[in-house]
Amino acid sequence: MLAWIDGTSAGTLAWREAVTRARRTGGSIIAMRVVAEQISRGDARAELERWIGSAAGEVEIAIAEGDPATAIAATAQARHATMVVIGHDGLRPATRLPLITEAVAQRRGCAVLIARHGLPTGILLAAIDFSDASSRVVATLSAESSIRVGASPILAHVTAGISADDPKRSRAANRLLHAIARCELAAEAIVLDGEASRAIVEAAEDADAEIVIVGLAGHGAGSKVVLGSVAERVIRHARCSVLIVPNY
Repeated sequence: MLAWIDGTSAGTLAWREAVTRARRTGGSIIAMRVVAEQISRGDARAELERWIGSAAGEVEIAIAEGDPATAIAATAQARHATMVVIGHDGLRPATRLPLITEAVAQRRGCAVLIARHGLPTGILLAAIDFSDASSRVVATLSAESSIRVGASPILAHVTAGISADDPKRSRAANRLLHAIARCELAAEAIVLDGEASRAIVEAAEDADAEIVIVGLAGHGAGSKVVLGSVAERVIRHARCSVLIVPNY
């Protein structure tokens, strides 16, 4: 697990989330800093070690130069990270987060967690569209539930312009229940209505969710992995943490 730490409150969020996850799962942490060329790697490393305190001797340290999205993605691939943790404190627009997420998504099997302030409610909301990638989202919901005591997972699907008595709505609910049963997960199934990203964000707020879990859109031109408008808008507008699941 790679945590991007930049000396800001957002970096502190990323570090705290990485430490919490490492304790829950027994995983290891790579603490990373991306610097400008005028800062020596030695100075950058010393400052990063000061930021993370006594844990500096227990984690891997990675220092890179250049564009954060490119540097983080390359380091995640080189270090075989399965998750990149990025903090967002709400003090700055989330404009860079989708760019970094999409860059990391090009690396096979690496998830991206946008860590935000919030209470550990244990309520986890995952949204699926019944595409081939949906099984990974459901599996991630199950895994995230297993590392929390008293977790309350919710699996959602969004329809658009369908009335409450439309048969498509009940079919969607049945597909959600089937997906839950296959993972042997004790979760609530809900069918939302409206524009997908707005419905997901609003449902997360209404449920007081600790985290929202969504997948990537798939592949664009050639073999390039694309984030997709729904995931991008959820990253930008959700008030809670967001976990982007790789689709391959």
